[in-house]
Amino acid sequence: MDELLHNFNRILDEKREEIIAIAAAKKKENKKVIDNDKLPLDVSTTLTRINATLEKKYKASAQYKKKTENDYQK
Repeated sequence: MDELLHNFNRILDEKREEIIAIAAAKKKENKKVIDNDKLPLDVSTTLTRINATLEKKYKASAQYKKKTENDYQK
């Protein structure tokens, strides 16, 4: 039981340090710093779906349609 608790605490500490490093880098660069290859599959899939939905909403917006009309006229 002690070994299991020790392993859990070690993993928790590693994840805490990783989150702190990501937050510091994001604060410093103000850019996307998360590597998709390191994310679990379910998180990566969820982010992909969110991005696809946002892109679909943007392409359906009046702002996007106006922009594409202006691009075609040029």
